Amino acid sequence: MSEENYTIVFQAGELREVEQALGREWLLTNGLGGFASASLLGANTRRYHGLLIAAENPPVQRTSLLSRVDEEVILNNQTFQLAVNEWEGGVIEPKGYQYLETVTLDGTSLEFRYTLPGGAIIKTLCMPYHQNAIYLNYRYEGQISANLKLFPLLCHKDHHQEQHKNSGQIWQIETTDAGFSYQSSENAPKLSLKIQDWQIEPKNLWYEGYHHRAEAERGLDFSEDLYLPHTLSKRIEPGESVTLVWWLGDEGQTPAASFEEVRATLQNRLKQLEKAAGFDKLDEVSRWLFRAADQFVVTRPSARAVLPPDVPDRSVIAGYHWFSDWGRDTMIALPGLVLTTGRYTEAAGILRTFAAYLDKGMLPNRFPDSGEEPEYNTVDATLWFFQAIYAYYSATKDLKLVAELYPKLSEIIEWHQKGTRYQIKVDQSDSLLHAGEAGVQLTWMDVKIGDWVVTPRVGKPVEINALWCNALGIMQFLASELKQPEIEINNYVKLREQVLQSFLAKFWYAEEGFLYDVIDSEDVPNQYIDEQKRDCTLRPNQLFAISLPFGPFAELNDELKEKAASILDVCAKSLLTDYGMRTLSPNDLRYYGRFTGNQKQRDAAYHQGTIWPWPIGAFVEAHYRIYKDKTTARAFLEPLIKLLREGGLGSINEVYDADAPHRPLGCIAQAWSVSELLRLWVILEKAV
Repeated sequence: MSEENYTIVFQAGELREVEQALGREWLLTNGLGGFASASLLGANTRRYHGLLIAAENPPVQRTSLLSRVDEEVILNNQTFQLAVNEWEGGVIEPKGYQYLETVTLDGTSLEFRYTLPGGAIIKTLCMPYHQNAIYLNYRYEGQISANLKLFPLLCHKDHHQEQHKNSGQIWQIETTDAGFSYQSSENAPKLSLKIQDWQIEPKNLWYEGYHHRAEAERGLDFSEDLYLPHTLSKRIEPGESVTLVWWLGDEGQTPAASFEEVRATLQNRLKQLEKAAGFDKLDEVSRWLFRAADQFVVTRPSARAVLPPDVPDRSVIAGYHWFSDWGRDTMIALPGLVLTTGRYTEAAGILRTFAAYLDKGMLPNRFPDSGEEPEYNTVDATLWFFQAIYAYYSATKDLKLVAELYPKLSEIIEWHQKGTRYQIKVDQSDSLLHAGEAGVQLTWMDVKIGDWVVTPRVGKPVEINALWCNALGIMQFLASELKQPEIEINNYVKLREQVLQSFLAKFWYAEEGFLYDVIDSEDVPNQYIDEQKRDCTLRPNQLFAISLPFGPFAELNDELKEKAASILDVCAKSLLTDYGMRTLSPNDLRYYGRFTGNQKQRDAAYHQGTIWPWPIGAFVEAHYRIYKDKTTARAFLEPLIKLLREGGLGSINEVYDADAPHRPLGCIAQAWSVSELLRLWVILEKAV
């Protein structure tokens, strides 16, 4: 990374390492849920790769429209193919990487520099903010004129799918004043192209057998066919720059801005946001993570119907390429994404958006990708909502929003006391929160394969009750800030005290010096669940009991400090890695060291060893809280910074293999992976 230019640069030597380069992926986003993405070499290695994946119903219903644009350059009577494609059987052709000198990312655009005998082509891509469009700019440096020939390869598909020639598409191509429009069928959305003075050669061809290696590894359909309507050719002179603009929509929606204007607007927007948040005075890592965080904050126009006119309709994409906006991920990621970065108005918009969908005391687990009604199968999203509001108030002192949302928080507490969906209910015998029923996955360890819930955790999970204790403490605090009646405040004090006593008495696993993962477990008995129905599985979930501001370890005495130190020590020895926290101890017979294979195999490993970066935030926060050692706490985070050049470039992946060499896997950019690293990095950066 370059501190002066805010860039990540890959040089020719790295780009010639083809296997490694194909495993690195770039991402551009537009704040609508749409994106562009491919491998570092430009080859599509996933079904989710493409130059324009547009959100038809922002931020969901993402549709792939422009898969790629391949290039040929004729210079000195020689033809140079700049593209890189992988075909069935693993054949890579053309091998344009041999001309690729540098690839540069700056958080707003992506630049490929191809060096040829006698000249160079610089291709730059950028996506305008809040538009489903992609700009491709080609600049030529040389001594004599050259011919540039482009091969636009189209698709029309849900971005979760592969496109095949026999899918029944009959492409319609129309000439417009701006250039062209393309439709795969009469009722399909239009893809439009803005160009001037190019030679057009009709083709109407299908290129068959593109190989998507990442999908092959995931045990999914891995072959795709793409449609070539025509080629585009243009003679370019030394120093000349040409731009093509592709967008979702018809000619009436033609983007008016030039490439230079769009790029400058994108750069200025981020610089202004950074300056407003004081990030221009922080270190290089903070600024890079700031830019990574920006990719996840999106609009949700469908929320307009339930929001006041002056409230921004904001949400958070949980991860690219395939996640939509999830309640749990949004509430966990909110402090890092929009509070640490000073985007308080958007933070308030996110909180109001999700509060508007509160139902039976529960926040939505997710908004489905096809725009259906929200799903509510989560116990922790609602409890993280309390923490997000507390973090917002701590950052802004905005008592007006707290007063607006306080009745909803009270409603949540009432629903949890009397009982809501999925047997989520306070146990009157100990005031702890029970959650779950057979066949339902409610915590963040939420994989379900057919009827098999891999980590059911039915009963009283440790992080859920830490969050419940935290929520009651926040209610006590906010009720006091809002000057609520003393009897109301005392009710929260009393209930939290009951929870605190029960938690500390029941969750401590004295023999091993850490916390039970679930008590009063209703899971199928096994060697990890004792006769008192206590699940002694070693997982990182217990860390939140120490890190949460009103959690069970919030008021530290000598005994609790000793126990907290023991928990940290045990988790450090078995779960902590340079890439985040393992989800299961390697000593556990159920442990998976590799997150690989078909979907069933991967899902079985998802929370059974696989490393997740985001819980390291709780570990580092707890460690710093206990020991007040900034240097050591920062040292736990520093290895993750190297990941900005691996996997999802400029971002942090969703998961990593539990065993070395810890390959980056899952989504290439995950909201809570970035947000927790950013949040803790800045806390420690600012710590005295």
